Amino acid sequence: MSRTRDYYDLQNDWFRPDTSQCPPDMLIDHKVQYVRDINERNRARGASSFWLARPTTDVVRGNRLSLPYTEAQWLVAVRRYLSFGYAGIAGCAVGCTTCTCTAYRAHRYKSVFMDHRAHFHYNSCPKAAGLRNVRHDALLPITKQLCSYAQRSFQPNHNVTVNFDGVPAPDDKLMDAVIADPHNEASYWVDFHILDPTSPSNRHIQRGSQVDSQAQSSLQHSNRGAYKKKATTYHREASHHDAVLVPFIMTVVGGFTPRDTACDAGGLLDPKDALSCLFRRGTPPARGSSRLSVEEGLIRSIAVDAVGYGRNVLYDQTIPRNAGIGRLYNQTIVQMSHAVIRGTSNSTLLALRRRF
Repeated sequence: MSRTRDYYDLQNDWFRPDTSQCPPDMLIDHKVQYVRDINERNRARGASSFWLARPTTDVVRGNRLSLPYTEAQWLVAVRRYLSFGYAGIAGCAVGCTTCTCTAYRAHRYKSVFMDHRAHFHYNSCPKAAGLRNVRHDALLPITKQLCSYAQRSFQPNHNVTVNFDGVPAPDDKLMDAVIADPHNEASYWVDFHILDPTSPSNRHIQRGSQVDSQAQSSLQHSNRGAYKKKATTYHREASHHDAVLVPFIMTVVGGFTPRDTACDAGGLLDPKDALSCLFRRGTPPARGSSRLSVEEGLIRSIAVDAVGYGRNVLYDQTIPRNAGIGRLYNQTIVQMSHAVIRGTSNSTLLALRRRF
């Protein structure tokens, strides 16, 4: 079998990952293992899109599609991906954990939250909470645009409140998006959530403070926790309206996590509901060593409607159907990853600049 340059580049990335952002005092073997450990925690497709932010062509409009990062955004994204601190960025120095927010005063004596090398505090500082919400909101227009290509019904910020207990003036519950599936008449309730599997609290949990989490990675544990949180909030309303609740969970590095078929949110949701609606025979196809996530399955099902079933929204009508579906799907995934990564970097930069 012929060996191409791409093949050898892939082998090089896998067996000898980039370690340029690791602490300089680490041995080379420790650097490699360190990067692989972080990659395992952040493992998800799309997680490395910030390494090469090259402009491409929009597969639908045919114009230039550029998803750029500033130098500071790129540096923060790489440092966060490696859990290596932000020394030299926005005036931050090695060992700097100074901040005037209330969370810092509460956690300053807990070393797990105030790592002097990784600067974990600035990833979740309350002073940048507003910008962290921006990355959540940035996923809405991307999903809406894809649904418009497929001519699917899309309702943003839909009020799904049901007054089960008969209380006066109950709090409104807003679903980020309600997407209709014309093929099986299903209604997908999509609620976005950005997850940080490398946060100190998740790594603290992984060390064994809970017995049932000792066999799980921080990524698995935090993903299950986010899934259960969404199910606890919306499962009664979804069941009342006979809708399929789809917690749309992405990591802070713009990736997706394949969901375990046994993950039922503590018995609140049946994982087979979404799987049977989005995948043939209810089984996600495998890509490499892991299976497709539910979130990716939803995006792909909409892309199929945009390019297949008598429709073709691509500017190049000569592209074969399966290749066109793949291009539109990949473009949407990259756009989502870029929105999350850029929003995450902006919130960290704001926290660093406001720490005094």
